[in-house]
Amino acid sequence: MGVYTPEVNDEENKDLPTFYMPIGTSAVLPNNLVYYNINKVPVGMPEKLLKEKPNRDPIICDNLEDNKNGHYIKFSFDLNGLIDNVTYLGS
Repeated sequence: MGVYTPEVNDEENKDLPTFYMPIGTSAVLPNNLVYYNINKVPVGMPEKLLKEKPNRDPIICDNLEDNKNGHYIKFSFDLNGLIDNVTYLGS
């Protein structure tokens, strides 16, 4: 018996949503600091929603002392209250 392989219609493929992973940037900085920045990709969001203000203020924790110890971390949110961006700097 043959193996069943469904035929994919090109028109059906056009209707499927496209998903993208978040975009991240990282670096190692002087004084043994590491930097990370991760952004959600706004693919598929209506232009009007992209211009809206977030529904809450960012959460920030900063106990970075003299660029040697501790960390700085910031969570930013979108208009639905979901995490939109994360920034970290620390040892």
